[in-house]
Amino acid sequence: MKAPIRSYAKAIFEAAQDKPKAEMISLVDGLLAEMSLKNLLSQMPNLIAELEKLDDIEKKIIRAEIKTARELTKKSMDEIVEFICKRTGAEKVIFTEVVDSSIGGGFIVYFKDTIIDASYQGIVNELATVIGR
Repeated sequence: MKAPIRSYAKAIFEAAQDKPKAEMISLVDGLLAEMSLKNLLSQMPNLIAELEKLDDIEKKIIRAEIKTARELTKKSMDEIVEFICKRTGAEKVIFTEVVDSSIGGGFIVYFKDTIIDASYQGIVNELATVIGR
C-alpha cells in the first residue's frame, strides 16, 4: 500500500510548490476526495510521513536518533551534528535523543539507512569479533 501513498505524496508535494494558500487548500481537498473514494483515508499518517520526507529532502534536513548512556553536553551534540552535516550535505539535523544506560557509554546514531555505533558496548562487540577471527 506504500506505493500509491508515496505517489500521492509526491504528486501533492510537487503540485503545491509555490502555490498560494487557496490553491493548496483546493489541492488537499481534491486529494482527500480521491483517497476517500479509494478507501485510503486510514493511510493519512503514512501520507503525512511521506510528505515530511520530501520536505526534509528539499530543505536538506536529516532526522536522526541518538542513543546515549547519559544526556549529551551541547558541545558533544554540536560535534555530532557537524559530523552528520559534513557526511550527508545536510544543512540541519533534527535529533531525537534516547538515554539507554545499557550501551555503557559513547553513543549510537541512526539516520537514513546509516548506523554509527560509537558505544562502548559496540566497540567491545567489534573487538570480540576481530579477536575471534
